[in-house]
Amino acid sequence: SLYSSPSDISYPNISPNNNARQDYSMPLSHTPQQTMMGRQTSQDSFRSINSDAETLHRALMLSGGVMQLNAASAERPMHPDRKRRSQSELSIQILRVCYHDDFEELRNQGRLRVSQANTHQGRNPGSTNGCSLIAPLLCYHHFHNDSWEKGDVDSGLTDGAIGEVIDTFTPSLLPEVRSNLGLYKDALIIPSDVHSFLIEKELLSSEQFVTVCGGDILNEKHLMAFTDELKSLNEGPNSQYHGRKIAATFFFHEHIISILKLRRSSDEYWYDVIDSLPKEKTLRRGPLLDYETEDPYFVPNTSRIRCMNNDALKATLKWYGCSRFTDENMAYVDMYDWDESYSDFDPRVFQAFIWAA
Repeated sequence: SLYSSPSDISYPNISPNNNARQDYSMPLSHTPQQTMMGRQTSQDSFRSINSDAETLHRALMLSGGVMQLNAASAERPMHPDRKRRSQSELSIQILRVCYHDDFEELRNQGRLRVSQANTHQGRNPGSTNGCSLIAPLLCYHHFHNDSWEKGDVDSGLTDGAIGEVIDTFTPSLLPEVRSNLGLYKDALIIPSDVHSFLIEKELLSSEQFVTVCGGDILNEKHLMAFTDELKSLNEGPNSQYHGRKIAATFFFHEHIISILKLRRSSDEYWYDVIDSLPKEKTLRRGPLLDYETEDPYFVPNTSRIRCMNNDALKATLKWYGCSRFTDENMAYVDMYDWDESYSDFDPRVFQAFIWAA
């Protein structure tokens, strides 16, 4: 196969945990959910950070804001001085239906494909609360797919490679990350700390950092600033990163996923959106009304949404965002306009780090 196993990759200064491989046949339905996410407080374009070491450090520090927007969090503070949304604007419920229908139509047309691997974050207890490490490690393995050379067709990581990252390499590294930070077992980790760790271990470098994008996931301009950046970086002979591989980590709503860009030909590129602990609502087929009742038999195995072009990627991220909103989140979105100064409290905020190799 194109890339059968990440075991062939030499990790600098890392000794894999030989005890990581074991029988995980019992599904862990109680896997804790992640409660970390990054935030970006740049200007209107949300693309103002450049790719030198100093600005990468700034971006990593900006991603250190921790938000908890789940049901266990304290009641969300009200903002009496904040601008309310106009009644003429579409409600989040309507947007949710539209974005779901767009996603389903593309899925039915074969312009995006959904599949699941045989493992997920937390199945091996050593990977619990590890999405902040899993996502950039998948980017690293995407970059070090040695069978891929300039001009070749990139078939992406195999399910086996993805599973080994989650079940073996992540558990071997997470204890060291937490130990360095003085955190207890299974503690949540701020994404900036993981990036700093990977740079220190020479798995990623500041030279590979391209830019950071962020803002309101429901704002077309904010989201397109990110997807257009992914598209333009290495497409065309005059592109800045022509012939190089591109990947991103995408922070949203307490969780982090990977987006790996795959070159299929000189003018065709796919995007693999990989989620180590997906929500059922994101993947379920059928009418949106059926989503009110959760499937008790759903196993959150790692999902890969393969987007056949940039438009399919945009549609996927829109539905991904809406599928993760709680009723409380949707009430908040309907009440308030987006305001960067309140991004700590806003469930719409996303941040994406783009890397190249």
